[in-house]
Amino acid sequence: MRYFAVIPVFYAAACLQTSLAEAVAIGRIAPDLLALVAAAIALVVGGNAGLALVAAIGLLDDLLASGRLGIATAAYLLAGWAAIELAERFDSRQLTWRVLASGLFAAAVACGVGLARSAIGEPSAGLFRVVGGGLGVGIYTAGLAIPVWLAIGWIERWGNRRIAAYDM
Repeated sequence: MRYFAVIPVFYAAACLQTSLAEAVAIGRIAPDLLALVAAAIALVVGGNAGLALVAAIGLLDDLLASGRLGIATAAYLLAGWAAIELAERFDSRQLTWRVLASGLFAAAVACGVGLARSAIGEPSAGLFRVVGGGLGVGIYTAGLAIPVWLAIGWIERWGNRRIAAYDM
């Protein structure tokens, strides 16, 4: 029941992705806000619930994009699984690690979707352009992730202090 609170976050990210991302694009490279939300959910929530929410974001990305359904969902699931596995092995509360993981997540999703669409015959750019664009999306998304992760860290610290006040 508590995961229904992410529905407004999904909606806001989808609205910003479809309207604002093109306005702040540098050349053909724009930040991937849905991948940023999915990376944050994978790192903060984790587990099966986090993976299910990441898959829901992938499906939302599939529904927003033209092309065959399921490609982005698969890319989000694979990147989400990798992020959750890495978060269990490393300290995922450090800002640098969170920003790096967000950038890698966005780059993996962008490269995975581009390469999969190219492999099934949909018209797309060449291999180097897809990979280069995916890396650019990852770098841009990682830069955009810094204020997001600072806000999430502040909320986590505030919640921990509030819980500690009840434990007395």
